[in-house]
Amino acid sequence: MTRRLGRALRRNAILVLLCVVVALAAAYVVTERQTPQYASTVRVVVSALPDDSTEVSEVITEERATTYREVARGEILATRVTDRLLNDPDYRSTERLEPATLLEQVEADVVPGSAVLALRVTDVDPSIAQLIAQAYAEELIALATDLESGLGVASEDDVFTVIDLASFDDQPVSPEPVRTLLLGGGAGLLLGLLLASLREALGTRLRDADEVAALVGAPVLASIAFERGTSRRSLVTDLDHHSPRVEGFRVLRTGVQFADLDSAHKIIAVSSSVPEEGKSTTAVNLALTLQRAGVRTLLVDGDLRRPQVAGTFDIDGSAGVTTVLLGKVELDDAIWTHPTTGLAVLPSGVVPPNPAELLQTQAMAQLLDRVRAAYEVVVVDCAPLNPVTDAALVAARADGVLLVVRHGRTTRDQVRIAVTRLEQVGARTIGVVLNGVPTSRRDSAAYGGYERADARSD
Repeated sequence: MTRRLGRALRRNAILVLLCVVVALAAAYVVTERQTPQYASTVRVVVSALPDDSTEVSEVITEERATTYREVARGEILATRVTDRLLNDPDYRSTERLEPATLLEQVEADVVPGSAVLALRVTDVDPSIAQLIAQAYAEELIALATDLESGLGVASEDDVFTVIDLASFDDQPVSPEPVRTLLLGGGAGLLLGLLLASLREALGTRLRDADEVAALVGAPVLASIAFERGTSRRSLVTDLDHHSPRVEGFRVLRTGVQFADLDSAHKIIAVSSSVPEEGKSTTAVNLALTLQRAGVRTLLVDGDLRRPQVAGTFDIDGSAGVTTVLLGKVELDDAIWTHPTTGLAVLPSGVVPPNPAELLQTQAMAQLLDRVRAAYEVVVVDCAPLNPVTDAALVAARADGVLLVVRHGRTTRDQVRIAVTRLEQVGARTIGVVLNGVPTSRRDSAAYGGYERADARSD
């Protein structure tokens, strides 16, 4: 589970990073566009009533502070402060002063566990914030005194005492760039992870070997690496012996050799769900790898619609399967031998108008019997399974089928259809080849170093 999560994060790393970058950029823009706000705080302590007993005075004063907190948040006090400021020569704000506007600038809270009322005022000018805070405290005392005097329970000194004059601070309290950027980055990260999760959950393209194996009902025999700068048709004989791609085909060769097949002379059909998954390249390089290991191998181009084998080896493919089946060329005369490895190759021959009919003839069955008897392993490059029935016809007569799945391109539905086609003809899938698996330079270098060290130890 941890490995799958790690692979999912690597696959969606760009998406997650993009979300974080966009969120940080948005947070930066918001921060830059905000007008700096400055704060001033003034604190007032509420006194007990003259007839309060000592035991209850603390409770009563805290309750009175809570009551006057609501008074400080009310429009009556805001109106009194507005009238005072408009007549104050030190008040020079360019904005129109209204009680409702003033209420938005003021916060009033009781300090927990005490009878202290804290008033906090914000403004674009630190001096104006200080002026408003002090005016609020003084007008609150005057209003509270009027209220208490009206009830006949207190004098001016008995109601409030200012314990801290309005503070002055030329450092803005908002915006907070660091906090905003951290919140923006965190939000971007969460959004990126959410989108990555949705992409993995809703995505139909296959990337995980375990999921592929479960869909097909057969093991993944090898993962063939995708290496930048390497053509899809590059032969293993032309690549570095230590490259991950070459090692992938060696692993595939071992898997095929140890496949539980009844016959010592095996016919392996290589196909895929749809075109462009690398089945022909896989068939060619598997055959070359088997031949280099000393296994007498024949490569047959059984894709009679879009043959690729002859073009891969740059040979004339006009004589091959179709001409042998039609009796125009003898089998031995149609087989070409690879000069470096000695691999025997039977091209497709001339493309016929009726490939499916030709592949299900008795002549095709006899051809497969002849090559099975003559070679240890026969690798047949077949057409894709989903578009046409050609591959299923050959697979039904083969000893086993290798299904090629293109990493990050083949979908679940495409594989399901291919598996159904094989099951309908009773073909046996011996394994899956996961093709085009991304690899890093570090992985390639590490593997090459391991190979060279292993060679020195031998």
